[in-house]
Amino acid sequence: MIRIKRPPLESRQVRRSKKRGVTGQEKSATAWIRKLTSTIDYGKRIEKPGRKPHPIHFNKKDDVQKFFEMKQWKNLSKPRNSEFGHHFMGLSPLFGAGNSNPKDPETLTMIDIDCKRIGTLAGAQQFAAHLRDKYFPGLYFETSTNGVGVHGYLVIDKERNDPHIVNKSLKRLECFLKDVLRDGEFDVEDVEIKMTLMEIEWSDIPGKIRKITFGSIGKYPQDVFRFDEWKKTTRLGVRDLQRLPVKDKPQISEKGKRPPGSISGCHISEQEIERSQTGYLTLAKTFLANHHLATSNKSVVVADDLSVMMMFLKYFSENMNDDDTLPLNRFRSLWEAVFETGDIERQFSPNRFAVMRNYLSGLGLIEWIDSTYEPGVPGKDGRRYGGRACKWKASKLLLELMEGVVREQERKALKEEKQVEDQEIHVAAETSQRTEGEEASLFITKLNTRITNLPRASNRDTIRPVEIIKPPPYLLSPDDISKFIEPFQTTYGVAV
Repeated sequence: MIRIKRPPLESRQVRRSKKRGVTGQEKSATAWIRKLTSTIDYGKRIEKPGRKPHPIHFNKKDDVQKFFEMKQWKNLSKPRNSEFGHHFMGLSPLFGAGNSNPKDPETLTMIDIDCKRIGTLAGAQQFAAHLRDKYFPGLYFETSTNGVGVHGYLVIDKERNDPHIVNKSLKRLECFLKDVLRDGEFDVEDVEIKMTLMEIEWSDIPGKIRKITFGSIGKYPQDVFRFDEWKKTTRLGVRDLQRLPVKDKPQISEKGKRPPGSISGCHISEQEIERSQTGYLTLAKTFLANHHLATSNKSVVVADDLSVMMMFLKYFSENMNDDDTLPLNRFRSLWEAVFETGDIERQFSPNRFAVMRNYLSGLGLIEWIDSTYEPGVPGKDGRRYGGRACKWKASKLLLELMEGVVREQERKALKEEKQVEDQEIHVAAETSQRTEGEEASLFITKLNTRITNLPRASNRDTIRPVEIIKPPPYLLSPDDISKFIEPFQTTYGVAV
């Protein structure tokens, strides 16, 4: 047996990982935030080259639905204490939605005062101070992440109301704040309410979820040294919010554009964004129920991808270019612009885009005017000049299917709203819910049958973009050019 003689303990180099200590104030602040916000619907800021940093929801809807239906929501990702420590240090900010847990009586909401394109930090601070002095005594606010806006925080007593009622009350609060902003002279671009509550709509089938709507995430309070001010911020009840005086509902321009600050440079209306998460999503799930779409890089197309794809395709089909072309860059730029605002959660991917386009084309849901394209000539700056894109748009059948699911969703929402207003007895309400469930399942069955009966072309027969390669221009060698130069010189000398 060979024994290895170790050096004495004094000469050993003991390496210990130096961890930042967590103060008691940070522990208390973390517990305070966890109590007033959702531990499931939270987000982080992503930073990629060439893109603006923006927050995204960390848990995806499909994962939330799966774990909730399995009653294993505790297995969903939650922000760790170390992440809160980085948040308080300003290294990696955390974002979250309001607390939709019915067991918790209060929730936190954020007043987001924007000055991205116009306005100043001084104007945002002046507006926040005006709200604190005149309407919300003790309102806590701090500078926003980008340093040009202000975030104010309110604690809302839910008063045992479900998330839908709380969100409607918060929407009224947003309308009130916009009225105050319009009536005053503040150097501020816009004001919005963030940290709304996640809504879960359960299906008629026990244990099954019909729809999940995430709340709008906002940045958690960050200045932990002012934690005592956090605890003393304004507290309001749902009834206080419902009594706020509101002049007008949020207005949308004639072309369907959002108010400034919601989507910069985009033309997709809020109504279409909502449809991509309801009606169009239902249609996309019906499509993918019978077909699996995978790309060459092993990524898979999900229902959210196809829903957003159909939303943009409908917009472009209704707003065609003058020459009827639909370039890929037009799709990409608008998709990325809406993604950067956080209204959609799926980023643009050329591979997934090509798979979805070919899939819809194989079902005859794309009308090809001209499937050929010319790539253009590359310039010195790396861009291509000239060339021509394909001419294509959504078919009438696809637009008809999209309009059909939208009408069904609107009919269902109108019926539910009427039932709430009528305040019928419980027995009649239960009967109407059963009838509504039967009608909904019948509609889905008919839609599924119609989509299943669509003939799908083979991969070989599917119409897709075809590149036209033009022959290169005729190039002359120096010897060939010299044949023309000598006669030219002789002629030029005689002329002189």
